Amino acid sequence: QSLPFGGVKDSGFGRFAGVEGLRACCLVKAVVEDRWWPYVKTMIPKPIQYPVSENGFAFQQLLVETLYGISVWDRLQSLVNLLKMISEQKSPITRRKSR
Repeated sequence: QSLPFGGVKDSGFGRFAGVEGLRACCLVKAVVEDRWWPYVKTMIPKPIQYPVSENGFAFQQLLVETLYGISVWDRLQSLVNLLKMISEQKSPITRRKSR
């Protein structure tokens, strides 16, 4: 009786008026809120904000390596590379064409 599809006429009542019919009318969304006190806001790092920058994948890869690296040395090395990447983004180098 609780199958989402089946039957015709009155025996197909669960097809449209049941749980599965109601679920078809719903739109699933994810809502994320800050759980910190009111004056502290968490932010998404600039390289992975939409639209994703060209080095967004490398940034995310370094971030995962920093948090979940196998050894302490790997974590420290990726942290240094991550900090280098962030400092390069804050101070962009303007290139001049040589004549």
